[in-house]
Amino acid sequence: MSQIDLFKYQALGNDYLLMDLPGPLDEVVAHLPALCDRHLGLGSDGLLAFDPRAMTVRIFNPDRSEAQKSGNGLRITAAHAVLVHGAGEQFSLRTADRANPVRVLSRNGVEITTELDIGRPSFRAADLPAMFDGEPDQVDLDTPAGRVEAVLVSVGNPHCVVFGQPVTKKRCLELGPHLERHPAFPERTNVQLCEVLDRATWSSRAPRAASTTRRST
Repeated sequence: MSQIDLFKYQALGNDYLLMDLPGPLDEVVAHLPALCDRHLGLGSDGLLAFDPRAMTVRIFNPDRSEAQKSGNGLRITAAHAVLVHGAGEQFSLRTADRANPVRVLSRNGVEITTELDIGRPSFRAADLPAMFDGEPDQVDLDTPAGRVEAVLVSVGNPHCVVFGQPVTKKRCLELGPHLERHPAFPERTNVQLCEVLDRATWSSRAPRAASTTRRST
């Protein structure tokens, strides 16, 4: 493998390797399973390939497949654009579907806080895509780990948000692989388990997350 500079960042516990383009992208992607391995490699949720000339980013999963979008991946790329390439307080990062406006809210050393516009969410099954009609309020999905109730949403990439399940790492690992590759999602999907704690707070977890994420509305 060629010598190449790789950066590693995290946003909300979601960590990525990042490389600047131009560079040997095909070669790096070919080695992603080894690079992303958390025991024998660098450890990562994927690769961000950033072209600072065009302000574009491509996102790759550890299995070499390309993702449409990642909110945390865009946050990381925005921080890199500021720290390494001197981007200003407002700019846009383009993904496959659209330009995503970024506004830098604060900077404390290497910690960057940004406001990111990734577009309006869509609840149309066709936008994920998913094998349902219209905008279903809720769908039932059968898996070897049990039946679950889920809400479908796309924010440029597909999400299957599961309610009524324990928001634990164990349950994520049980359900995640089955839902990600469920026949209802011909192009696969992201999976989150979510629980409403009260009228102002919710708790969520994704299969690769290291800890529970809590948000207040």
